Amino acid sequence: MNLHNSNHSTITNSHTTTTTESVIPSPSYITQEPFLVESFLSSTIRIATLNCRSLVKTNEPSRRQDFIRFLRKQNPPLDIITLQETHASTTELKLLLDNLFQTKQTVWSKQCGIVCFNPSLQLTPDFITIDQRVIKCTITHVQRTFDPLTVVTIYAPAQLAERQQFFSGIIEMPFLRSSDNIYPVDLPSSTPRLPTRTIITGDFNFSLSAVSNPLSGTRALANHQVRWNQELQANFRNCLDSATISPTFRRGQQMSTIDYIYSTTDLFSDKIKSNVEFISPTWTDHALLTFSFKCSFTHLGKGLWRANPALASNPKFLDSMHHEIDKTCLMFHPNLSPQLRWDRIKETVKKVARKTGRHHADWRKKQLDVLQKKRTYILNDSLLTPAVLQFKLSKVEAKIQGLQEEITTNDSLRAQKFWRETGESSPSFLKRPITTRLTKSFIPELIHPNLYTPDDIDVNATDQLANTIPNNVVLYDSQREYLLTEFTKDDLLEAAKRTP
Repeated sequence: MNLHNSNHSTITNSHTTTTTESVIPSPSYITQEPFLVESFLSSTIRIATLNCRSLVKTNEPSRRQDFIRFLRKQNPPLDIITLQETHASTTELKLLLDNLFQTKQTVWSKQCGIVCFNPSLQLTPDFITIDQRVIKCTITHVQRTFDPLTVVTIYAPAQLAERQQFFSGIIEMPFLRSSDNIYPVDLPSSTPRLPTRTIITGDFNFSLSAVSNPLSGTRALANHQVRWNQELQANFRNCLDSATISPTFRRGQQMSTIDYIYSTTDLFSDKIKSNVEFISPTWTDHALLTFSFKCSFTHLGKGLWRANPALASNPKFLDSMHHEIDKTCLMFHPNLSPQLRWDRIKETVKKVARKTGRHHADWRKKQLDVLQKKRTYILNDSLLTPAVLQFKLSKVEAKIQGLQEEITTNDSLRAQKFWRETGESSPSFLKRPITTRLTKSFIPELIHPNLYTPDDIDVNATDQLANTIPNNVVLYDSQREYLLTEFTKDDLLEAAKRTP
């Protein structure tokens, strides 16, 4: 199969651009739960893969932003994610995705993509196939803390004839074989030379179990698909637990396992955890596959705490806050100044917010793990009828979807807080670059501020003008009362969701 050179225009690795999309930069942390700000120099590397069912839905920008924000804000964070069915067919779309993912470490093709969130890792593209369905990259650490890794992502065609031709081509690709230069010269020629430090991810669009299990009843696959499976099983390890693996694709009642993560034995031996996570069907019909393995990195300390407006709707927080504030007020000394009283009340609210938020965050994380495991258990329960299976799945998946959307809402608030604090969404910030650009080609007229002062308002003229307003364009009494009504707590909370 022919390959693109790494310098081909289908690869975007470092650039700066602006788009009309509303892009939010990396936030300072504002959340109702305590949030540990870890360095990307973590003790593990976490790689994920996902068929994203197109990231460039131009008719649904808000859904696209929520989806990408959810992927960016995984906890624990992702270092690398490989994507299939990206539809990034133009340079403008690739630049847009880079801005939304908030990283320049990306490689895009029309069918696939590799995104690196970790600034301590360097993503170097090796090749993209002519059909743009295979991307191979090398991952290195900026301080050379570990040996380079090879990451490959694959998106096989859904049509049988095209898929047969696709696998007949990639079987001969070099990532399935080792490089001769990494072995000693005196190594016996009879010794098998297996690939090392390589991870293969992607959507194969067919189940490998159909090849491995001759009694599955599935129609016999073409020889090249059988050979592809043989190469994987001989040289790589399935990073997912094959005994309890969940279906990775679901559309209605149709479910199958067609997405995979494979790694060489040396990386698999350092495996920490792998998982198959259900994703909201409003975003994609595929599952998010993750694989974590050990690396010799260091940690940094904790970050800052911020309060989340959503706490105002948390009954547990309100009850605790009222109780603690009452206790604090009872302990006030009569001679204590109003300022010190107010400071101590704020300290009390801060302490209660941290405690409540910490418990809620731990509960939500554990609840998501429980629900994902419960979903896997339901899927593997062979005694359930299709109707019961769908009923139970719908209840569990609705709860997972709600918690995932809650995480996205919190991350959105964090981003908005940073955007607002740094002033990058203020009119003055937006005006400055435009003004700077104009002054390069135009010098405005200089006017001294003391040369002009406004006249006082003529009250009689104002009253005369108001009397000429027709009765059919004035506000009704009910409208005037509505405009003069005081704000309620619900009004403020609703408005806070739309800030800045």
